[in-house]
Amino acid sequence: MREDERMTDDDERFQRAGHASRRLVAQCLAHVRSATSKLPGRIDAAPSWTDYGVDLSAAVAGSHVRAFRHRGDEVESTCNALVSHLEGLRVLVDHDTLHSLPAITITRSIAEVSASTSWLLCPGLSADERAARAYAALFRSVESSKAASPETSGRIRERLILELAKAGVRIQRAVDKHKNPTDEVAQVLVGRSNAKTRFQFTQRIADEIPALGTMYGTLSGIAHGEHLFVSTSWETPDTYARAIGVVTYRAVEAWSRSIHEWVGVTAAPFLNGTDIHNLLQSIPSDLREEFETEASD
Repeated sequence: MREDERMTDDDERFQRAGHASRRLVAQCLAHVRSATSKLPGRIDAAPSWTDYGVDLSAAVAGSHVRAFRHRGDEVESTCNALVSHLEGLRVLVDHDTLHSLPAITITRSIAEVSASTSWLLCPGLSADERAARAYAALFRSVESSKAASPETSGRIRERLILELAKAGVRIQRAVDKHKNPTDEVAQVLVGRSNAKTRFQFTQRIADEIPALGTMYGTLSGIAHGEHLFVSTSWETPDTYARAIGVVTYRAVEAWSRSIHEWVGVTAAPFLNGTDIHNLLQSIPSDLREEFETEASD
């Protein structure tokens, strides 16, 4: 293939990937806005057999009230964060010039927020498992505030430990590199269930959004400014134009599934299959078969 033909082919793939990703981002934003606006009503109408209904009944009876409240706060904040990230991403991808690097950074945040929500609301868990995850998220929030005010966060953590102990909730402290115990809470135990406060987003996304495969590592490489990943944005710009669309729609799929199953609702389809097809068609033909095999796993 002559150089001018290769450049034309590269440009065509970039344009196709960029157009499909723009449309998919818009569809994801519309879906998240709609689902978020309807969520309060769906919570109020959630049947007693749903995860939300089971936990509400337990909270009314006095069981794990703090976990129930924190779970609701987490869901509200992550829903709002996802809307905000998608709005920002749409501004970037709709610009006359598709700036992949800053758009990828926001796309990475969308995957993280979606994975956090999916982990917190994971269907099929027992009430104790859901409570343990909510408490773990609460302790992580307390520990995260340490940078701003370590004294205050320490007092909050210790009061919380005492409060939860009255409800039978146990904790395990973290240890330092020398195996010495620290004040930080590492794990929460509720009955026979447990949840860790510490985690790596790479593993969490692998667990909650397995369809992304190794793509999250690529997003992190870009966000951290690693040369190999950054240079790819100029050498093969279609790669990251396509990643924006794939990661966004896969992440929102996972978020949507967890939010709707939590309250016993089936989410309506929100993605245009033609745009997903066009996104796949923007992959060079020698790599497309391998990608489609990975995506179907």
